[in-house]
Amino acid sequence: GRYPHQVNCFAIDYCKLAILSKLPILKSEARAGWEGPPYIRARLGPEAGGLNVFGVHTIRFPHSRAQFRQAAAIADLIEAIPGPKLVMGDFNATPFSRSLSMVEERASLRRITHLPSWPAQAGLPQIAIDHIFLSPGLRTLEAPRIGEPSGSDHYPIAARIAVPLTR
Repeated sequence: GRYPHQVNCFAIDYCKLAILSKLPILKSEARAGWEGPPYIRARLGPEAGGLNVFGVHTIRFPHSRAQFRQAAAIADLIEAIPGPKLVMGDFNATPFSRSLSMVEERASLRRITHLPSWPAQAGLPQIAIDHIFLSPGLRTLEAPRIGEPSGSDHYPIAARIAVPLTR
């Protein structure tokens, strides 16, 4: 009930992503089975400055070459979308990985995360593989933090972000 506006890609094979919003979603798309990773995108209205919210899930180690190709494809797609962007998800890559650096540079984003989020089953996350990226103009109001377990094998990462409003 807190998030009445929702989109997901559960009907697409290998795409198990969702975006929940308190604000209306004007447009959405999702894709899996392309050169990039499964992703979902929701464009919010003027109440959120036309923010584009992306959820991403790249392939995991030991498929590092495929992961790098996926990261390059999603970075190019993100860069081509106009407007402010919030990109988050399971990148299966640590903060110092070549894949994440390339996403930041190629898509003109700034990564704000470095917290360990996996594995949740052990009760003590040890590896930072879930990340949040912001496009220029967005800023952090509350630093990223690890959330409470929610049934996933990852802990959630949450942050509070300010979006400039369009007139």
